[in-house]
Amino acid sequence: MKDLVKTMARLDPELIEYRNRLTGNITSEEKAALDEKIQNREKYLIPMYHQVAVHFADLHDTPERMQEKGVIQDIVPWRKSRTVLHWRLRRLLIQDRIKRNMMKMQPSLNDGQAQAMLRRWFIEEKGTTEAYLWDDNKVATSWMEQQLSMGEMGESIIAKNMKSVQRDAIINQIKMALEESPDVAMDALVELFESLSPCKRSDALRTLSHLETYNNSPSQSLDVQTSNMES
Repeated sequence: MKDLVKTMARLDPELIEYRNRLTGNITSEEKAALDEKIQNREKYLIPMYHQVAVHFADLHDTPERMQEKGVIQDIVPWRKSRTVLHWRLRRLLIQDRIKRNMMKMQPSLNDGQAQAMLRRWFIEEKGTTEAYLWDDNKVATSWMEQQLSMGEMGESIIAKNMKSVQRDAIINQIKMALEESPDVAMDALVELFESLSPCKRSDALRTLSHLETYNNSPSQSLDVQTSNMES
């Protein structure tokens, strides 16, 4: 109410005139008469100013204004609200389930990063021309549910990428452990080889042999020399 009175005193010509006259050299009777006029004028104006204030506040809470400011994502018609909220809730539940699994495999991921990765996998399968469908709750939910149903056979995009996330997390853990304790690197390598099956051990030795051959190849040495000359 105080704000309305201040607004009236600033905008209404009659109130401005009355208050200006109060500052002049007037008798106590004239001052009392002006005070009464001010009070009566304020009582008369309050309902109108209150109505304008409420309408002004309503303009800031309209769906269009809230969407423009990014407070809400979309305007939901009442007749479609049940369907929209159904798919929205269904999406959030399955999406949260997948993101929690991702962050469990890779603890360094935060919620935003997991969300971005999931969106990237969706576009990876659908293509960039259909990237906009990620914002469609029904389409995105159906896709995630289908991916999880295929996940047991390891054929879905999500399942394949989750394996990559887990693989990268394990490799990073091993690298960090070896960097913190480089003196046990050889012992760790021996233990690792002993835990492998004969077939996997042969594959690992073959890979290391190829890596050593590549590092000692003339082309690799030439690249190193060229790099040194340029620097």
